[in-house]
Amino acid sequence: MDSSPCELCGHDVPLAWERCPHCARPGLFPNVKSAQLPAERAALEARYQGALQQAESRGAREALEDFEAAARDSKAVVARPFRELERLSSSDKELISTFYQLIRGEVRLPHGNKWDGLRGLARRTALWRSISGAP
Repeated sequence: MDSSPCELCGHDVPLAWERCPHCARPGLFPNVKSAQLPAERAALEARYQGALQQAESRGAREALEDFEAAARDSKAVVARPFRELERLSSSDKELISTFYQLIRGEVRLPHGNKWDGLRGLARRTALWRSISGAP
């Protein structure tokens, strides 16, 4: 399956697209849509079961279970300046964007400091670890 129906107009929307090409309705991000596919879910389950086996073989099963319990009870927190919170709370039409979305949309310039480079390095490292299965 390389497309899914638009929730508004019913036309097919390629999984890699964020908007319907027929009615322009925003949809889910491509990675979110792909994660819902049975093959992707099966692959994720296989990786998870492999991680459980590795944790067991290293004697780290209890630590993994503690981590999972903590993650279940955790909340995602995004640090934003007060002016941004004020903007977001002023209307239900306001949207939050990631750093990369703002840069790609050419509505923000990188700060040009060490954090810009580290942000990209952290992202690439996390991606590499998730693909390679490295600890």
